[in-house]
Amino acid sequence: MNDILRKSKSITEGGFTSNTGLLSLLIFLAMLNTSCINSKKLAYFQDLSDTSKIYNIGLYPSQPIRFASNDQLQIIISSQSPEASQFFNLMTSVSTAGVAGVGAERSFQNLYIIDANGFITLPVLGDIQCIGLSGDELKNEMKIRLKDYLVDPIITVRLTNFRVTVMGEVAKPVVVPVEGERINVLQALGAAGDMSIYSNRFNVKVMRTTNDTMQVAHLDFNKSTFIQSPFFQLKQNDVVYVEPSKTKGLRSEGFAFWLPLVLSTITALSLLLLRTR
Repeated sequence: MNDILRKSKSITEGGFTSNTGLLSLLIFLAMLNTSCINSKKLAYFQDLSDTSKIYNIGLYPSQPIRFASNDQLQIIISSQSPEASQFFNLMTSVSTAGVAGVGAERSFQNLYIIDANGFITLPVLGDIQCIGLSGDELKNEMKIRLKDYLVDPIITVRLTNFRVTVMGEVAKPVVVPVEGERINVLQALGAAGDMSIYSNRFNVKVMRTTNDTMQVAHLDFNKSTFIQSPFFQLKQNDVVYVEPSKTKGLRSEGFAFWLPLVLSTITALSLLLLRTR
């Protein structure tokens, strides 16, 4: 970029002696416009710039995933008596037609979908309210109901539809399936190939729907404090949206529109001046 500025200066000091010089200047200006991206705006954690220090930043207290309607839960109940346990388990089949490498149906053991009213229905145990419960809380509720049937039951609860969406100014917009119950916004962006150089790192939005309400949080990736936000750790169905920077808007609209017009005008003036000499 410094070379471009030096060359532009030398051309302007020498005067517009020819169309070649003028066109060279225009080319350099175009290169300047397209190449000068402020690298200072691209770095994360800019307030942690002292490389001689090790920074300790407290995270927002971890919160368990809480279930919502339409969540899919895999619940497996076992005990010392497999014959007794089988009455509390079921098999369901989910169509996977059209998925590469998978047959028309795939079996999931004990898959339950939370209905609009927040319930799942288990064999023998009947309806259980799940909305707002964590996995451990649901296990405790089930153990209470199983105490008359099984001795020391082992209950496994797994959320099978935990996924987050990353979209906007990233290398590859993607829906990220989550194994386990933890993913943070940095990991989600990594799965999307990171933000592009045209992203607005000062204002990354995390959108979260709870019941009938959507919350939108704004995270500034240039400051380390964003990891202390309750939205740093993502929840099921969260959407991370990276908006484009103003620089990209100018390049895609204003610069593309005005540059040909400016070039044509200056070239015409240059020819006119050369003819009057």
